[in-house]
Amino acid sequence: MVEIEKRFKLTECQFNNIKNFPLGWSSPYQLTDIVFGNTGNPKLVFGGWIVRLREKKGNIVIGYKKPLNKKFDEWEEVNIEVNDFSSAMRFLLKIELSADLVIDRIRTDCIWENFKLTLDCLKYLKEPYFLEIEIIDRNKNTDFNLFSTHFNIELGDFQFFYGEILLKEMENNANICYEISEYIKLKSGITEVTTKMPNAQQT
Repeated sequence: MVEIEKRFKLTECQFNNIKNFPLGWSSPYQLTDIVFGNTGNPKLVFGGWIVRLREKKGNIVIGYKKPLNKKFDEWEEVNIEVNDFSSAMRFLLKIELSADLVIDRIRTDCIWENFKLTLDCLKYLKEPYFLEIEIIDRNKNTDFNLFSTHFNIELGDFQFFYGEILLKEMENNANICYEISEYIKLKSGITEVTTKMPNAQQT
């Protein structure tokens, strides 16, 4: 499967305005990813590939993702459904992957035209509001600007993937690194977990 998507940072006002568009938004739900790699440097991992353990609406999936271009708006993705989050974490750690970060957000989504629209509010970020626009059928309209033009709303510049955004925050805030490390230990049931964190400044 290939994902084609773009992500835009929103102000709180933009976020609330878009959420009020009558588009049949889902009820908000929690979506948690634990991202694994093997280089010991999450930034290098994101340049090559990642393994992601995802918990969404009671479903648990191990996913492999690899960017197909340097813009990071097209990804190869393979998913395998599993039945236990903690056991899956221990398996990934057992095969010597490192748990690098946690991407935790409250999400609501809908389908509009040839796009899946996703509003995310990310934990740990001071400015946590984002809109993802994902193309459903690459043989139909693939103009990412169609949404902003149709609804007359300015979305601003395209943002990199959440992992990179969160890593920048972690580099400047040791408290976030600690919270993420503790969360990983809690979810795995292992008190000693190999977690490769970026160097963070004390706050």
